Amino acid sequence: MTARHSGERLQDAPVAISALTGQQLSNQGVSSLADLSRSVPSVSLNQSFGGYGKSVIAFVRGVGQGDFLPAFEPGVGFYINDVYQGTIFGSLADLSDVDRVEVLRGPQGTLFGKSNEGGAVRIFTPQPRGSESGYIQAGYGSYNRRMAKGAYDATLIPDTLFLRIAGGVNSIDGYVDRIDYACAHPATAGTIKATKVGDCKVGSEGGDDAKVARADLRWIVSPSLEMTFSADMDDDRGEPSAEKLLAVNTAATGLTAANSGYGIAYDSRFITNNLSTYTSYTDQKTGVSFPAVNNVFSWGVSHALNWRTPWGVQVKNTLAYRKYNGEFTEIWSNAPIQADDNYFKPEHNQFSEELQVLGKAFHNRLDWVTGLYYYDAHTELNDFIYLPEFSFAFYGKDPVHDSDKSIFLHGVYHLTDKLNVEAGIRHTSEEKLYTFNRYLTSIFGAVPAGATIPGFEHNPQSKASTDRNDYRFSLQYKFTPDLMAYVQYATGFKGGGINPRPSGISDVHPFAAEDLVSYEAGVKSEWFERRLRVNVDGYFSDYTNLQLSIPVFSNGAAGSTVSNAGKVHINGAELEVQAAPIKGMLINASYDYLNYDIIDLGAAAGLAGGPAKGDLAPFVPETKFNIGAQQSFTTPIGVITPRLDWTWQSKTYSDAANSPLTLQKAYGVLDAHLLFETADHKWKANLEVKNLTNQAYYLNKFSQYNTAGMVVGQPARPRTVFLTLQRSFQ
Repeated sequence: MTARHSGERLQDAPVAISALTGQQLSNQGVSSLADLSRSVPSVSLNQSFGGYGKSVIAFVRGVGQGDFLPAFEPGVGFYINDVYQGTIFGSLADLSDVDRVEVLRGPQGTLFGKSNEGGAVRIFTPQPRGSESGYIQAGYGSYNRRMAKGAYDATLIPDTLFLRIAGGVNSIDGYVDRIDYACAHPATAGTIKATKVGDCKVGSEGGDDAKVARADLRWIVSPSLEMTFSADMDDDRGEPSAEKLLAVNTAATGLTAANSGYGIAYDSRFITNNLSTYTSYTDQKTGVSFPAVNNVFSWGVSHALNWRTPWGVQVKNTLAYRKYNGEFTEIWSNAPIQADDNYFKPEHNQFSEELQVLGKAFHNRLDWVTGLYYYDAHTELNDFIYLPEFSFAFYGKDPVHDSDKSIFLHGVYHLTDKLNVEAGIRHTSEEKLYTFNRYLTSIFGAVPAGATIPGFEHNPQSKASTDRNDYRFSLQYKFTPDLMAYVQYATGFKGGGINPRPSGISDVHPFAAEDLVSYEAGVKSEWFERRLRVNVDGYFSDYTNLQLSIPVFSNGAAGSTVSNAGKVHINGAELEVQAAPIKGMLINASYDYLNYDIIDLGAAAGLAGGPAKGDLAPFVPETKFNIGAQQSFTTPIGVITPRLDWTWQSKTYSDAANSPLTLQKAYGVLDAHLLFETADHKWKANLEVKNLTNQAYYLNKFSQYNTAGMVVGQPARPRTVFLTLQRSFQ
């Protein structure tokens, strides 16, 4: 692993880190980042609900980000081959062809910098080695899931030029049925007309169709210099996220107004008792229609240089450009009566470069690394906000410019062959500029060309700047080659931004960066000839200047205001165990405990929709436990390996206010695998059953109960069965 920018054993690094190889990911059925959080302590990674598109809700040790808008910075950094992914939208990386994944817990403010307040998730793809090897794999399963992928590693010029190409397709049908309400319930449909007769199913939600491709060209220029050129593409076209209506507040202002013109009221009649929804993407009252999509197309190119200079230092440089275009719709009402509909088309491009110089000094007692980082991104948030309950709609076209420059220095000094001291510092300068363009439409009456929402006539701008230093200090002592202990002090931050959902011009304002100071102690150990690995750590974090987003309902529209307030103490413990007690058996387990203690909320105390003392961190369970076990049996034709994985977590809330309407009670999920590999290692088969017990639970919930008047939830996919067959070429 390379958590400190140089290769070292996982057990030798004085940092809380989990690392999984590509084979481990495959055995556990981990195909996306959302699957990863089950087996990694203190990590919560979930696909967001429909209103945030293909985003990942990411929290590590209670700190992260759940809002996709570019006004916010990610609280957890995502990297693919050391290239930073600038937004949480579009970061649900495919993990079907990776070399390894490293998850670093706790602030990584010095070595990684930008928006690594909670931690960092690093994905590494296999590098070309000229092995003339590859594989093809195909699979089929529940909900008409179809998958095919492959990769090949070739030598173009012996000992000099190598190429690896990989690609695949993966599609699955939706699991929440969209039902035409007037077709299914004509007697209570009012003036709403049926669009189907007989079979009332008009579509589904939760389906996906993704195509990925990647090429890496590795050029060994000389024994001391090599370069890697990479290009990748991900075309992910899906149905809207699976969603259900869970509760209705008929007294909410928005719903009272929405009832006009449909002949019926928006109420609990639209709540279903199964995996179905009455969502309609056309407003029959006005004729306005929305595409039922949830798409993102992304691509990128990069160049990595690694030069071992004649002067005893190593130079590494990573240059990258990435771009994506997204499109998704959210019908908050989940009904044919429209109320608060959103359509988004985010566009993003980013350029980044990181230069690292590594070396040794003082007769190899000091390992040092220094570097420069540059990031420049442009995002344009194109949206259409449709509020028919208030006869109001507007188009948004908000450009956002985000830049980051930093310099860092980090060193490890070997005081003795057992005792090491580590120190690091990074200076970061960030700036974010947000411009609000809000144009009225003529759907509800004529408006002058170019007319804006009142107060937004001059396309107001707001800028947030962050300038700060982050520090890291640790002591590490190796009692034996297999037993190490460490203590650590580290800081991190999440950059400032601009309130992105103003309900009026007075709500256009910046907010400052969050701050995190962490104290940690841990022990890493291996026993019985390394058949047993036990890693344990405990931490205390001082979390201040929280970016609190408080919902508001004014000027005829739901909005929010974001301010910095509060102080939270976060303390917790993490345990990871891996054991191979007998031949062919492997057991892995993890446990984490997190106490989120709100000490002070400052000006945010008592605000409706905000947190209160005693509340849990959003999306984060207080306790999570995972255990997996497998046993291999050798037969004359090959090896058979059954495996079980069980994950249990305590209750969670999907909002900072811990509303009972967003509560997900404690639950457990059991997965099963049956793997087979032939004796010649050419064929592999994997029978996978996810959610074996068919446990019903929600990935997240979103409440607008007191504003727009509804609560929606994203149910998890029920039990699925999937069979894959792989042919390897050596």
